[in-house]
Amino acid sequence: MRTLLIGKGRTLALILSIFAVVAFVACEGPEGPAGAAGSNGSDGSDGIAGTAGADGQDGASGASGASGASGEDGIAGPPGIGADGQDGSRGSTGPAGADAVSPAADLVAGAADASGNATVWGSGFASGETISIMVGGFSSPVGSATANNGGAFSTTISVSVADGVYTLWAKGGDGSEATAPLLVGTK
Repeated sequence: MRTLLIGKGRTLALILSIFAVVAFVACEGPEGPAGAAGSNGSDGSDGIAGTAGADGQDGASGASGASGASGEDGIAGPPGIGADGQDGSRGSTGPAGADAVSPAADLVAGAADASGNATVWGSGFASGETISIMVGGFSSPVGSATANNGGAFSTTISVSVADGVYTLWAKGGDGSEATAPLLVGTK
């Protein structure tokens, strides 16, 4: 009997297996829709750095740039400030001439402006000599000056005469005299 039971047990197991396979195949339905995509995985870790490459060759030198244009000349600076040099000593008096005007004294006058003012310069007078300035033909002085240590002077005179050319006289107290033309006219 035991043999019979073992044989029947095997037969039963075989039949059950066949039913299980048929049930499995019969229960299988059509394939379902695809599922949603999964989220991205996390980034991988950095790889190991490679070895550095060899240095490249130096580049060629650049060409020199063109020269710039010359700059313009700057403006002239103001005149320097310095002390006047010491006046030289006066030379000896020359012999008296027949002319009433001292040959050593000189006189220069600028033209009179519209208001009748003119600048007068003289030289060759005695040091410290007092000088009267007159317009020829008139006896009243139109100005006066005192010669410096070198015998020179500069002064402004005021004349009120008609337009024209006049003789200007500079007469020193020590006898020096000089003349110059004086132009009087409106501008």
